[in-house]
Amino acid sequence: MDTGTTKFLIVLCAFNLVLGSAVNAADPVRSLQTFLNGRQCHAGAADGAWGQKTENAARLFTQASNIEIARPITESLLEELEGTSVTCPLILPKNPIRAEQFRLESEHSVRAPLKLDGGIERFWLLPGECKAGPKAKTIQAIGLTNDCSRNRQRSEMKTTKKVRHGARRIYSWDILVPTDFRSTASDDHLIVGQFHSGFAPSSTFSLSQDTGYFVNGRTCFGPEEFGEWHSVVVRVFWHSQRKKNLKDKTPSVFEVWCDGELIWDRSGRPNIAKGDGVSFKYGLYHAMDFPEGDNVTVQFKNVTVTKW
Repeated sequence: MDTGTTKFLIVLCAFNLVLGSAVNAADPVRSLQTFLNGRQCHAGAADGAWGQKTENAARLFTQASNIEIARPITESLLEELEGTSVTCPLILPKNPIRAEQFRLESEHSVRAPLKLDGGIERFWLLPGECKAGPKAKTIQAIGLTNDCSRNRQRSEMKTTKKVRHGARRIYSWDILVPTDFRSTASDDHLIVGQFHSGFAPSSTFSLSQDTGYFVNGRTCFGPEEFGEWHSVVVRVFWHSQRKKNLKDKTPSVFEVWCDGELIWDRSGRPNIAKGDGVSFKYGLYHAMDFPEGDNVTVQFKNVTVTKW
């Protein structure tokens, strides 16, 4: 081996050692960024560079967990973080781009909510009421637009405009279920909020006197917390991209937060059909026939829809 080749190999080895050290030094930060993103802290790209997004995410997680995140990032710190179940609280936009408006779902609703002080809306239903709704215009809609024929009734507000693929929205509201709430209908499927696309809801918030308030099977609060106000936030990136395989992740986001805690996350999979529009409804959607002694009522306030 000649002298020139030897010098080249020495320089190349030295360069690889330096490069390897730099990559290894960045790995803990990259691991931290991946961890923080998985806990809804939004640390930015997992590139190993400690920027402002990573700094903010680390501070947010520290506030939520009381675990100090400081450089240098060590393996023991990463192990301690992995041992927690903490997620970062959702931060609502301070200056929303636009708030969407609501109107009464007048085609089917038996009545509008009662407006109370403090912006509170009180919804209630009585036994035997219903509103047929508009005449079906398509074969698919026959039987789906007539609440009376399906033993259903409702009092709901809905967004005035539908959102479509690519829309980013934060839906937020406060809800109170009175302590004397009672619902014992044989068809006791009481919906108090829904994202509606096409002829069917894509996601529903339900209420039961035995189970409490829940979304897609995940409980937000139980009957023991009736009589108190609870905060709900739903962060959505409506996206129709199909998954390539079971492990594939799409850009979509669908998170449900209850009283600051993430209770349901269906991100990474399509949440809207291509070409469809989604509206948000809240109020009461219940069986038409239920006992006279039932008290089917709920209150909402601070209902907003904003861009993010």
